[in-house]
Formats: sequence, C-alpha cells, structure tokens
Amino acid sequence: MGCDQGIRSPSGFSNRRHGRPSPASSNLLANAITHGSRDQPITVTGEVQESEFELAVENSGNRIPDDLVPILFQPFAREKASASMNGLGLGLYIASEIARTHDGSLTVDSSAEKTSFRLRMPLLAGEKPGM
Repeated sequence: MGCDQGIRSPSGFSNRRHGRPSPASSNLLANAITHGSRDQPITVTGEVQESEFELAVENSGNRIPDDLVPILFQPFAREKASASMNGLGLGLYIASEIARTHDGSLTVDSSAEKTSFRLRMPLLAGEKPGM
C-alpha cells in the first residue's frame, strides 16, 4: 500500500508543542490504512482556502455501508470486526471531536470507487493562507 502526500499545513493543524501531526490527522490516516485496499494508494492532501484548512484522506476499498454512516463518528462505531482489524472504534470519534472543539467539521463520502474523509478547521487568529 502506498501513500501519496501533498500537505502544506498551517501551524494550527499540527501539535505545535511537539511538532507532529494532530491526533485527528493520524487517526484518519490509520483508518485509511486499516480499511483501505492494500493494493491501492492512500491519498492525503491538504490546502488552505481563505480562513480554513482542509485535510482530505482518500482510499480505495469497500464502500462504507449506508447504515453505518449516520453513526460513524460516535464512539465504538465500527463494522463487524474481523480478526485483522485492531482498535476500539474510537479514532473517527476522536477526530470528529477535535474538529468540533475547534469549530471545524469532519465529513465522509463513500462510494464503490473510494472513501474520502474531509477534516476542515478554521485557521488560528493571525494565521494567513500559505503559512
């Protein structure tokens, strides 16, 4: 499995104290690794538009079932576990709570071709696009 990256992140999206990605971005990537097709790349892109940063994590693989989408960002929400899946079903919940706490949003779009998670967060006061 490959991972294509195209991220220029404003300082507000990473953990400034430690200089590493926020738990929200790492949880989205871990989710794509766990549920994505092993023979297709994961695409991670980020961009700043006006006063908002958007991170998109896309992977090929099975479509998220319609009945799971409404509860996907709740704690312990997950498909019926298989022996190969790790975790408690908290990663997307944590990512969505981080977004909500910072006046952002986390959305999902899933089709037979790909699944895409989009994390949108406002820039911190004083940040400018391209930082």
